[in-house]
Amino acid sequence: MTNHLFITEFIPFFLVACRVIGLFISMPFLSQVEISGRFRLFAALGFAFLITPALSLSIDVTMNFTTIGIFAIREIFIGFFIGMVGRTLLMIMDIAGSMISTQIGLSSATILNPGFASQGALTSLIMVLFGTAIFLALDLHHLMFRSLVQSYHLFPINKTLMINDITKGYIQLFSTVFWVGVQLSMPFTIAFIVIQVCFGLMNRMIPQMQIFFVSLPFQIWAGLTIMLLIGGTMLLSFGKTFDHEFRTFFSLG
Repeated sequence: MTNHLFITEFIPFFLVACRVIGLFISMPFLSQVEISGRFRLFAALGFAFLITPALSLSIDVTMNFTTIGIFAIREIFIGFFIGMVGRTLLMIMDIAGSMISTQIGLSSATILNPGFASQGALTSLIMVLFGTAIFLALDLHHLMFRSLVQSYHLFPINKTLMINDITKGYIQLFSTVFWVGVQLSMPFTIAFIVIQVCFGLMNRMIPQMQIFFVSLPFQIWAGLTIMLLIGGTMLLSFGKTFDHEFRTFFSLG
């Protein structure tokens, strides 16, 4: 009787908690190094406690501890993958920021990027921080929580994962992320092509001018001005792209 109760009550909660923990490890904002691991653990357990009764999971009562361990690893991977999809979409801002920093001459100014726990250009850090802010402001984290709940229809506990389809979909997603990042940085690219042409003509007309020392401060000023003018549009475009691509990837209505 005790063993049956353990299988039917505790194991579903344990497996759901594994999937939630995997999500909290990799999803945007919660995966940042500033967020305490203890907080993430207790938040994941609390969230799992709330959603487990609503999922009505059926667990095989003949499962042994080895099978449960294998299922737990599988559940952590699924949650981690869902979070990585959101983290990959956040890379749109990192790619756009890297290209912008190259255009305005700040590519050598690097700083720790908390969104990806790595060194990155200063402009990339700013873009990722604003991207994380719009991620929270538009309640896109709620979308990820919803996808976790509905993932039990796509990835049931007792079904085999379709690794080939997952890999193919993730590669297509990454190509979309790179292209959208390039599109967001396109206004800067076009503007700085015009600026470089103008400075080239000035250099031909006035050879005595130290064009490099004149152009670099102007490039930084022009880049920050353009970012101020179109920053809101870029963030809204990122938010809409994140929402659309995430819903499409997990077939959310």
